[in-house]
Amino acid sequence: MSKDPSKRGARKAPAASAPDDNLQRVSAAFWAEDMEGALTLAQVVGQNVRRLREQLGWSQEEAAIQLQAQGTTWTKALLASLESGRREGIELGGLLQLAWAFDVPLAEFFDGGDDIRINDHMLTDAGAVRMAVSGEPFAAQLSEEAQDQMTTNQLMGADAALARRLAIDTDTVIATARELWGRTLTEQRDSELAEREIVNELSLPIYRGHITKRLSKELEKALDNAESGGKR
Repeated sequence: MSKDPSKRGARKAPAASAPDDNLQRVSAAFWAEDMEGALTLAQVVGQNVRRLREQLGWSQEEAAIQLQAQGTTWTKALLASLESGRREGIELGGLLQLAWAFDVPLAEFFDGGDDIRINDHMLTDAGAVRMAVSGEPFAAQLSEEAQDQMTTNQLMGADAALARRLAIDTDTVIATARELWGRTLTEQRDSELAEREIVNELSLPIYRGHITKRLSKELEKALDNAESGGKR
């Protein structure tokens, strides 16, 4: 797996018309291999906490005393769990306490070049996390399954939502929408939204919601007509 964060997938979703070239697609076989060797965020933090503690010449007990003296809630047992890799996760609040007590920037807890498993469908590495906590956009690599799901959501999000509400198949909604407008409900909504001059981006979700609601009513009527004609 590449250690160059710039070659990993962008954090933004792909455009509806085509997948984002910056989003890496990884086959299931290579994905399983990468995931097997990847660490969790907590494990990477734990390795670096141990490194920082040993640099100061502290035992875990001494470190816990020092950390608690700095006003943190870290105990010897919690430190041992983190350093050993047994701790499943770490909250931002706990990480900020460690940064305060050790007097280091957050990026210091992601030193090294280990691959990091964010979830079952997202991988990154320590370098990318260091950049993210330093204010840079987060970069990650997605599994092929997650990439396909993102593209599907972009292309059929409103169609799938209407299908769930009506308890019918998404393909039926899409087929009827294409008969009605020549495109899916999501595509029709996005087309109409693009034609509007929206000055304030904060109002974008409101406009999107209004258009989706109106088009959904039109499509629902068309579906009812199709059902009456024996097509649904």
